[in-house]
Amino acid sequence: MIYLDNSATTPLLPSLRNQLPKLAAQFANPSSLHIWGFEAEKAVDAARLHVAAALGCQKEEVFFTSGGTEGDNLAIFGAIEAKKRMGNTILTTDSEHPAVSQVLKKAKEMGFKVVRIRTKGGELDLEQLSSAATPDVILTTMMLVNNETGAVYDIPAASKIIRKQCPDALIHTDAVQGFLKLPFSPRELHVDLLTVSAHKIHGLKGSGALYVKKGTRILPHMLGGGQEKGLRSGTENTLGIAVFGLACEEGKKNLSSHIRHMASLRQWLLLQLRDIPGVHLNLPSNPVCHILHFSLPGHKSEVVLHTLSREDIAVSSGSACSSKKGKSPVLEAFGLTPERADTAIRVSLSVLNTQQDIQTLVEKIKNIL
Repeated sequence: MIYLDNSATTPLLPSLRNQLPKLAAQFANPSSLHIWGFEAEKAVDAARLHVAAALGCQKEEVFFTSGGTEGDNLAIFGAIEAKKRMGNTILTTDSEHPAVSQVLKKAKEMGFKVVRIRTKGGELDLEQLSSAATPDVILTTMMLVNNETGAVYDIPAASKIIRKQCPDALIHTDAVQGFLKLPFSPRELHVDLLTVSAHKIHGLKGSGALYVKKGTRILPHMLGGGQEKGLRSGTENTLGIAVFGLACEEGKKNLSSHIRHMASLRQWLLLQLRDIPGVHLNLPSNPVCHILHFSLPGHKSEVVLHTLSREDIAVSSGSACSSKKGKSPVLEAFGLTPERADTAIRVSLSVLNTQQDIQTLVEKIKNIL
């Protein structure tokens, strides 16, 4: 199989797969007081150090979750509950992942005002953001990298506007698609809260983390045994967390070479597609290294996906979390016409892909056209 749907999930790195039996042997509850519980706790602590190092933050600022969706829920609900007496406005974009947009839909039902900033062409409308940044803003939540188009949003510029005009507001970014795909730290982004996920960086599904800047107060969304300093109760997923930590260690160590590899493959695919009549490239002004989005007018996305699947090639038409729910509001926000959106294909790469993978995809696309 040629797997080119890495924005949906990534395969486990072979080096990590080989360590699974050893890691799985540490099955005890990290909260238990016996020696096996202590060993499990040490594994969680070691992983926390690796995640913190990859993020460029302190280990005390890393809180483990079950993944990106839970992290976004915890950040948003936790922030608005903590800040609701100070205002009721939330700023976001018109192209967020459902893990954010659906949470904000619920927040609106709860009485909060939600203002969506335009991202046409993959660029944050900073003028609109500045106009919307009024004193009653308590939270901004804007993704770092769009999961469908690959656009990198200017979070540092947005954060500076918010810090100046809404100094008491919390700033959250969903960095799931950007983590270990471009260099950044929460400090460089000027954010208080930041979400990452293990299975997007060659770890296991069911593990992720929320960065919470030291001194930032949010309220827990899930109550229970008080794990993760009371912010996220529930027995820790020791195996998933341990693998997450190792994936972070591997990704940080090879960040520059991995980015170069994916960017090179993306550029090579882009150049190949440009020479094929009938292919329309949907390019943001500032793209991430691993996502390329294009349309094949006259060929419905679903038909193309099934055709490529029969050739053992996996691509996508957009977010796997909403691909079965109709048209994508993200592509509309980007500025695509209905026809371009209905015929859109997303190729998302990983360090495991090769130039031969890209060559095979290009040949199959030529056959389709």
